[in-house]
Amino acid sequence: MEDSSDAWSTAPQSTTSQSSDLETGTQLSNSLKAYRVCVCFLGCVGVLGNGGVFVVMVSNKKLRRLLTSTLIANQALVDMVCGLTIVLTYGYKSAPVTYFNKHGREVLCFLLQNELLLFGALNASTYCLMVITLERYLMIVRPIFHRTSFSKQWAIGLAATAWLAGFFWNGIPTGVTTRVRGSGKCSLYNYRSYEEQEVFGYVYVAATFFVPMVLFGVAYGHMMAVLGRRVRQVNQKDSKDNNMSRAQVNLTKTMVLVTLAFAICWTPNQIMYMLFNAGILNNWSGAGYTITLFMAFVNCCINPIIYAFKYENFRLAIKGIFCRQTNVTGIIEITPKTTRSGV
Repeated sequence: MEDSSDAWSTAPQSTTSQSSDLETGTQLSNSLKAYRVCVCFLGCVGVLGNGGVFVVMVSNKKLRRLLTSTLIANQALVDMVCGLTIVLTYGYKSAPVTYFNKHGREVLCFLLQNELLLFGALNASTYCLMVITLERYLMIVRPIFHRTSFSKQWAIGLAATAWLAGFFWNGIPTGVTTRVRGSGKCSLYNYRSYEEQEVFGYVYVAATFFVPMVLFGVAYGHMMAVLGRRVRQVNQKDSKDNNMSRAQVNLTKTMVLVTLAFAICWTPNQIMYMLFNAGILNNWSGAGYTITLFMAFVNCCINPIIYAFKYENFRLAIKGIFCRQTNVTGIIEITPKTTRSGV
C-alpha cells in the first residue's frame, strides 16, 4: 500500500480555514506515524515469534526427523522474513528517499518504495502454506505414496519453489511497471492501459488468494473425513496406533487453525482489492483499507501463538528446552504405516 496524505490547497484562504487545514494535516500526519510505528512493532513481533519457532523446530532431534516439522520450520522462516520486510518497508516509509537517480538509490525504488520485497515475502508465505497442506494431504489420504515417494528432498524442493514463486510472481510485473524518471522520482504501476492493470489484478488475486483458499478447503475437508474414519478404526487397537492417530489429528487440526487464521486475516484485504480493481471501490488508501492491510500483517505473527496453544509436539519441545532437568519423551513420530485402510 502506498501511503498518501492530503494535498493542501495554495489558494487564498481565511486565517481560520488555514488553521483548520493545518490542524487536520497534522492529525493525519500523526496518525500515519502512529500506524507505521504499530506496523513496525508488529513486524518485530513476527521476527521474534517465528524465529523462536524456527529455533525450537531445528534444535529438537525428534522434530527434525519429522517431515511436517521441517516444513513448519520453513513456514516459520518465511514468516520471519515477512516480519523483517515489514520493518524494512515501513521503517523506510518513515524517512523515504525523495530522489532516486543517484548513488544507487534506484534499488530503493524497486525494492522498498513499490513494496516488492514485502509482498514477495507475503506471497512466499502463502505458497509455503500450500506445500504444508499438500504434504499433510498425502500423508493422511495417500499414506503409501507419501511413505514411498514423497521424500524430504521433494519437500525441500517444493518449499524452495514456493519461495521463488512468491518473489518472482510479485517481482516480475511489479519490477516491469516501476520506473525512475529523469527527474529522480519513483513512478509505480506504469501499465500500458487500465485494462492491462485490471487483468493483472484479477490474475494476481486468483493466484495468491482464491486458488490457495480452494486448495485449503478441499484438502482439509477431505483430510478431516479420513482422519475421523481412521480414529474410529484404531480405537480398539494397540496404544501405539492410537497415539499415532491422535498425533495426526492434533497436527492436522493445528494446521487447520493456521489456515483459518490466514483466511480471516487476508479475506477483507483481498475483497477490497477486488472491488477496487473492478472499479466499485474508489478509495484505495482510506482507513478501511489500512485496517485490512494491518490484519494481513497480523498473519505474519499469529502462527507461533497457534503452535504454542495447539501443537502438542511443539509444546513438548519447548518444555524440553526450558526444563532440561526433566526427561521429555512424549514427542510422537507420526509417519503412517503403509496400509490401505486410510485411503
